Amino acid sequence: MQSPSVSANDAVVAEVNKQRVATHAFTEQTATLNQRLNDLGEALAQTKEIAQQNLALKRDVAALRQQLDVLEAKFPDRKPANPSPSPDDNW
Repeated sequence: MQSPSVSANDAVVAEVNKQRVATHAFTEQTATLNQRLNDLGEALAQTKEIAQQNLALKRDVAALRQQLDVLEAKFPDRKPANPSPSPDDNW
């Protein structure tokens, strides 16, 4: 017959092993989550940069349209090459 201390010892070893497995799984999940958060941060930074570039492009387009309006006003007898804006211009 086993002594009570041996079975208690086995229970402690089993619990320690169970906790070790749980800790390992938690550590892996944490590493995965951190990587995904880093990826998300990078994607957010890229999105912000693209949004700023889009805003700059819209300003450039608006400035070019103003310049075109000025030129068309100087030559009212000429028909514009593109009298109406293209549906693709609505970004």
